[in-house]
Amino acid sequence: MNEDMMTEAERASIAADGTDGLLGKRGKGVFHIHTLGCQMNVHDSERIAGVLEANGYVPATEDQINDNDLDLLVLNTCAVRENAAERMYGTIGRFNRVKLVRPNLQIAVGGCMAQLDRKKIADTAPWVSAVFGTKNIEDLPKLLDQNRATGKAQVQVTEQLRQFPSQLPAARASRISSWVAISVGCNNTCTFCIVPTTRGKEKDRRPGDILDEIRQCVADGAKEVTLLGQNVNSFGYGIGDRYAFSKLLRACGTIDGLERVRFTSPHPAAFTDDVIAAMAETPNIMHQLHFPLQSGSDRILRAMRRSYRSAKFLDILGRIRAAMPDAQISTDIIVGFPGETEEDFQQTMDVVRQARFSSAFTFIYSPRPGTPAAAMEQIPRDVVQDRFDRLVALQEQITEENLATFEGRDVEVMITGKLGKKDTDTHRVTGREKTGVLVHIGVPEGEPVPEIGDFVTATVTHAGIICLPTPTWPPARPIPCGTEGAYMTQRVVSIVGPTASGKTGLGIAIARRLAEAGERAEIVNADAYQMYRGMDIGTAKPTAEEQAAVPHHLIDIIDPEDTMSVARFQQLARETIADLQSRGIRPILVGGPTRHVAAGLCASAAPACTPERPSMTSPSPAPIPTCAHVLRNARKPRVPVLCSTSCGPKTPRPPRAWTHAIHAAPSVRWRSSSLPANRIRPVCRATGT
Repeated sequence: MNEDMMTEAERASIAADGTDGLLGKRGKGVFHIHTLGCQMNVHDSERIAGVLEANGYVPATEDQINDNDLDLLVLNTCAVRENAAERMYGTIGRFNRVKLVRPNLQIAVGGCMAQLDRKKIADTAPWVSAVFGTKNIEDLPKLLDQNRATGKAQVQVTEQLRQFPSQLPAARASRISSWVAISVGCNNTCTFCIVPTTRGKEKDRRPGDILDEIRQCVADGAKEVTLLGQNVNSFGYGIGDRYAFSKLLRACGTIDGLERVRFTSPHPAAFTDDVIAAMAETPNIMHQLHFPLQSGSDRILRAMRRSYRSAKFLDILGRIRAAMPDAQISTDIIVGFPGETEEDFQQTMDVVRQARFSSAFTFIYSPRPGTPAAAMEQIPRDVVQDRFDRLVALQEQITEENLATFEGRDVEVMITGKLGKKDTDTHRVTGREKTGVLVHIGVPEGEPVPEIGDFVTATVTHAGIICLPTPTWPPARPIPCGTEGAYMTQRVVSIVGPTASGKTGLGIAIARRLAEAGERAEIVNADAYQMYRGMDIGTAKPTAEEQAAVPHHLIDIIDPEDTMSVARFQQLARETIADLQSRGIRPILVGGPTRHVAAGLCASAAPACTPERPSMTSPSPAPIPTCAHVLRNARKPRVPVLCSTSCGPKTPRPPRAWTHAIHAAPSVRWRSSSLPANRIRPVCRATGT
């Protein structure tokens, strides 16, 4: 499922103050929900928030989130790719750091990874209070009550769907845009996909219930809805109505006050002419489509069990564009599927050239345990990486050419809010054009600022690139990417040496000396053995007293049977170091394995907009910013736009999940900065005996 339209539907939550009865404005507790994954996860997070509020919990304010003023933290997880699983365990580890200072904080983990990995989560993270599956949202308040009563982690994961999440109360993240699920689960058997395991077989909602929910959304102020399903265009197949989805789209066109309708994600094999006609003929159905290709090789498509071939895919694409020439079509592509040859990859490149997608969500194949493809012979990573880079470069070129076609055109934008701090500084607002392209609109001095939900006509004047940092929680406050000095402000102290050479003691001594000088410091462990629970042989693991003297991070975080790779450590180190620096704390990186220290320093050298794949070859690489393609525009009358067309001296590679945007702002320059090699270096070195 594409992530283009996904919002961070983090409904807020946060932690206990140590009293038994929480009264007044705190209700049963202040909660925050952190969401990983696709639009369906965002939809489910709104239901989790609704269930909690209905049971007396109170959503946290922004100030409460920033201050860790929490009673309950909920993590809603994704299992589609290995990176999502890694992010989950890294986030759970960061949650534990909040619990260390707020012992009464409850932590709950739900979503697809909870459905898939329930026992491992409970065993690996004993600080987690509750684990609940995708079909157990309504059970969360009960699990939390049982945890408070018993002090033991509560796990409840049901395999059978009892009721649609859409039937539960919802606390919607947006007043004007709503997610509406039309089905859950999937009946396809793609060899790479874990969704049928985590979400189950496809179950469709009654069309009448769907339309009633949409009407209620409109009555509550929504002007736009997005229909959700793992395979929306197979809606109705279970009852033998192959035209049910097109009928639903046309019915949406009869709802007064509903300005825009989008949907995701369809399967190419079931995308029929009646759906194309419904999109073209129903005024409020937007000409935006996510159409997953996955591969351009027919041989690989067969191995994936995708029930279409490249010729059929291109034929359907041609019919869509014949009916809707302005359609913006995105796709998913997997690179490095088991058995993929260079010839297979070139066929994918050929299809991409012909299809000319507006964007592509390109992923390196990630084996998911329990799927058929995970047992197939895997392709060497360096080969896959090379193919991935070539595909991204091709799609980047096509995307830029597509974005350039917007220049000079008038677009209708529905205002959704402000993207970031610079919106206020530059007098701009943010919204989406009809085809889903993100729009920044510069508002001239003296002109009224459009409100959320307003529709504005803007003229596109320029195409360029901006950096979009990826948020984490607990909230870090990095310098926004694109500003002067967008790199770490607190240098990292690195201590390297043999086992039992006194590294930990030296780190504690340095932290105390810094404290005397008025500077806080905490220790980030870079010893691979110390990351394992109970692995006390061959390592001088810090004692409880030493850890109490100065906070230590990344110690005792995984079980001995698990694997701690350098890449996984680097991700955890990046998150930990960024968190410490955001709070004005100097990280002290302590470890014996040089590769781990180098990886940690590499992670610390990256700015807020670090890529998912930083170089591991040097302690101080020049990181590639995470960037989004942008169209810069100005509201009539036009305002001058002083913007560069790149995010640095070299055009950076876009992220794997691209965000399209239209952007205009008076007198704004966008650039990135990376940490020079001489800004980070080990400043202390323990000597062995």
